[in-house]
Amino acid sequence: MHSRQYVSLLALLILAVFGSTELHAQNGGRIVGKVTDSTGETLPGVQIIIDGTTRGTITELDGFYSLINVPAETYTLVFRYIGFSTVRIENVEVVTGRTTTIDVVLQDQAVVGDEIVITAERPIVQKDRTTTTAFVSREQIQALPVQNIEDVINLQAGVVEGHFRGGRVNEVMYVVNGVPINNPLNNSPGFTVESNMVSNLEVITGVFNAEYGQATSGVVNIATRSAPTEWTVEFLSHVSGIASNRKLDFLSRNVEAGSSLSAEDFTTERVSYMQAAGLPNRSEVNLTAGGPLVGSKLGTNLNLRYVKDNGRFLGRRVFMPDDYSGNEEFFSSSIINNPGNRDAWQIESTGDHEFVSMSEVERLSLNTAVVYNPVRQLRLEYNNFTQLQRNRDFDHFLKYAPDGRNWNYPENHTHIVSGRYTFNPNTFANLSYSNQ
Repeated sequence: MHSRQYVSLLALLILAVFGSTELHAQNGGRIVGKVTDSTGETLPGVQIIIDGTTRGTITELDGFYSLINVPAETYTLVFRYIGFSTVRIENVEVVTGRTTTIDVVLQDQAVVGDEIVITAERPIVQKDRTTTTAFVSREQIQALPVQNIEDVINLQAGVVEGHFRGGRVNEVMYVVNGVPINNPLNNSPGFTVESNMVSNLEVITGVFNAEYGQATSGVVNIATRSAPTEWTVEFLSHVSGIASNRKLDFLSRNVEAGSSLSAEDFTTERVSYMQAAGLPNRSEVNLTAGGPLVGSKLGTNLNLRYVKDNGRFLGRRVFMPDDYSGNEEFFSSSIINNPGNRDAWQIESTGDHEFVSMSEVERLSLNTAVVYNPVRQLRLEYNNFTQLQRNRDFDHFLKYAPDGRNWNYPENHTHIVSGRYTFNPNTFANLSYSNQ
């Protein structure tokens, strides 16, 4: 009895891993649909091809078709059948872990001889969605007035500055290409995925499935761009500044820098936000290149991005960290008994009096993807995310001695290797390994 129970349990486990038709926490989705003629009769044997790839299938006897484990991208589907006009469905968006339904009606070629082009639209009600989810495509990210993927996430309902419905920042699970990337020390995101490398983004703010067991507030599921079928090169550059005439109060030194200054040598002045921030406040350079290396079997995609962001918090370099205020008589009775006596102070101020960013970030990111398809059923992919950064955090108490803040140098190297094999139209296996 015990041996039979073990065999049964093992069989159930194999079916759960390899035989599931639901796609969760994968870097791919599913395209299904039904093909009929103008009278409503189903058409078996219709050829369906993902344009520009070797992926395809044919309809079953009941006219239904299914393409599983399709990488999350936007595609064009081509439907061909002898005696009927060819139909092209453009802008078919595949979302990670979701099913996209595309039903097609083919017209008799004797009546309509030209190719028919249709633009696909996502339905308002998605029947397979069980969570509170927002989907953001690459086209939407490019159209938004944002520079970072964090800004895209914060635009979704229920998310405020990385907090999902009032939860803490470290209660959110971040997944890239089906692999969690949270830092095990503090559960924060291990790195920032550059927006140019994102194919689509799924933000789950409630009722997420058991597969995301480590998440307590929300889930961010990111699918990165795969290797394009044709070589493309994109170069982007952004420069921006703070445009505001709002006045800010700053300490001002009335005399030259020195070591024997008094309180009378300092005053307060009001400076416009724009003047204090200067130009540029933020700049970035972004290079993306990708395409096939060996026909349709081997391809790559690369994104290199440099960002320098001075942030919105400002200080002034009035003092240097080693400036000394006081004198040899600092602990004399004149100061101890009368600490408000301004004339008793000897102040050293050697700063250059320039306005300084108090939340600066400088980051260099390299994201790469290499895709290998030795046979139609097998897809191997390698992703590398390298990020070098230096930043200094805001400190109100060092507003006039900003050089006293420490530099932070976070560095990340993440490698993800995955293999996906499709056994038949309803079964596939996926294996992923990551090192962070």
